[in-house]
Amino acid sequence: MRRPDLQHLFSSEVAVDFRVPKGPYGRGGPVNVTVRPTGREDSIAAVPAAAVVQLPIGTAVFIRLGPALYEVQWVVGGLAERGMIPVREGVKPGTLVVRQGLAALVSAARDSLDRTTRGQPR
Repeated sequence: MRRPDLQHLFSSEVAVDFRVPKGPYGRGGPVNVTVRPTGREDSIAAVPAAAVVQLPIGTAVFIRLGPALYEVQWVVGGLAERGMIPVREGVKPGTLVVRQGLAALVSAARDSLDRTTRGQPR
């Protein structure tokens, strides 16, 4: 266990349970690790960093609703670590997000936002 990192906004309770080894004790043996949020606002949801896009009005991910139907979900995330971004607001743990083929979706979203700001129909 180590002290909490005060530079990061996320906190959690970590419990490590060592399983009874079948062979001699050694490095790399099996363990169970349980991570639980310690506060109401703490989140352990995360999305791939490649799925997070920056649109003119905020940071977002795309969620596939059906064939050729996608929804923009605005998110508040933390710093990327090991290719993942912890998400404090915007998606629940287990939500599937689009991480490939984003160029067309981002272009369509930017075009729609641009038309909206100019008062044109989407």
